Amino acid sequence: MIISKHKESSIKQNYFFIKGNLSDINTKYFIDKIEQGIREESALNGKTNVKGNMTSYQYFNSDPEFFNLTHLFMNYIDKNISINPYGIQDSWGLKETFGHYTQNHNHFGSLWSGVVYLSNANQPLVFTDIKEEVEAKIGNFAIFTSILNHETKNRVFKNETKYALSFNFAELSSH
Repeated sequence: MIISKHKESSIKQNYFFIKGNLSDINTKYFIDKIEQGIREESALNGKTNVKGNMTSYQYFNSDPEFFNLTHLFMNYIDKNISINPYGIQDSWGLKETFGHYTQNHNHFGSLWSGVVYLSNANQPLVFTDIKEEVEAKIGNFAIFTSILNHETKNRVFKNETKYALSFNFAELSSH
């Protein structure tokens, strides 16, 4: 094998990162749906960057309650960020209990992504590239450019259970 060059570096990249809290979220509805989804054959428990329980990737894509929730984010994005036309790509629920965590990853291939917390846990989501954190508290959310790397700061401990919704939006093709 002859290697003529091996280069590793970083490049400057535009991004957005928005965090906040939704004061009115139907946590019971979404937690019940996640509990159902993680028991289905299509569940991805332990098979992804979520080292815990997870529904299938498109689990909430046609859920009207989920659309009502993401509609708020879409309105904000459309009014405040110059972005190409987009549509829902993935939307899943997760449940992490004792010892579970989310490993460092990004959502490359999507345009923008988000997370909404449905329960409280001592497990913040850390955006390693931009030194930002989102506490896992009911209603807390982050919407962000999909290329941003993120992970949980630690594993779930004690008797906590963390529930969250995650989603990706992709650029619509012009064809």
